Amino acid sequence: MNTAKAGFESVGVELNFWLVLYSRLVAMKSKIQPSPKFIQTDLWKYHLGPFTNVVIFGVEEMMLDLEKKFTAELSEGTVIVACRFPLPNLEPYLVIGTGIDRVWAYKISKPKS
Repeated sequence: MNTAKAGFESVGVELNFWLVLYSRLVAMKSKIQPSPKFIQTDLWKYHLGPFTNVVIFGVEEMMLDLEKKFTAELSEGTVIVACRFPLPNLEPYLVIGTGIDRVWAYKISKPKS
């Protein structure tokens, strides 16, 4: 929701119905504009191609698969912010914080053909 507070069009993707409902209620109560959207769906089946900024709160075991999804679906120049766990093979251009508050920022670059 902080991305929406900063003025970004924001979409949250979550499989758990109750977390989606909770997020929608918190967003309505806070009256954030533009209002963030929350979609209940499987992240692995959700196409990320239209997005130019992605923030992910993943678990360590899924970061390699997320990295593969990001590099396959996201466009050149898309910014990814990974919270708590880094993407294993991409080089971050910025690292902020320590411990569980650490975040890594990446920019997608595609190989030149």
